[in-house]
Amino acid sequence: MGAGAGIGAGGAEGLLRRGGRGATGRGRAAVDLTRAASLVPVPPWPGPTRVIGCTIHQLHAIDTIETEMAVLARSLELLRRRGRIHREMDRAGYLLLRTLEETGPLPVTQLAERVGLDASTVTRQVAALEAGGFAERGADPTDRRCCIVRPSAHGRRLMRDVQRHRRERFEELLAGWSDADRADLARLLSRLNRSITLTALEGDTAEAQPGPR
Repeated sequence: MGAGAGIGAGGAEGLLRRGGRGATGRGRAAVDLTRAASLVPVPPWPGPTRVIGCTIHQLHAIDTIETEMAVLARSLELLRRRGRIHREMDRAGYLLLRTLEETGPLPVTQLAERVGLDASTVTRQVAALEAGGFAERGADPTDRRCCIVRPSAHGRRLMRDVQRHRRERFEELLAGWSDADRADLARLLSRLNRSITLTALEGDTAEAQPGPR
């Protein structure tokens, strides 16, 4: 958003805060509200129907998504700081154990593929889980040369406890939502996460490609 738009928004807020200070009646207040509305910023591209392959409506949607994602990241961080859910097991370890709970024991390379991370990162996370007594390694019964990772009994109990607390938290946050709205949110979040994972994997692949000599 340009500087002019920011000034416009500030001017509108200032008029609304004054609320007709010094006015002789409702007429002056109505004038101030009209002036405030005229200062609210409008998109600087009202003419063309498409901009860089996107409609104006799509650009407005992207702007809203960008802002709300920033707010969401901040809100989740506030919840994390105030909550006690991940005090014993961090989010990364929780996701690995949730994945292993669903898939069964896996080699680190396959576990990394499932969570969309590189093997070196997952190796470090698995090492942290092992150090905390949350996971353990063992030989693959189908191939003794391979090492697989599985949750320990302690790790499985703690992971399920964390899962229960997280579910309770989201039940509280979404208490006023209809079943249809919850289902829509679940569907769209799943789709967004898939898009993010695919984009990240494509970026990793591109970085691994040798450049021109």
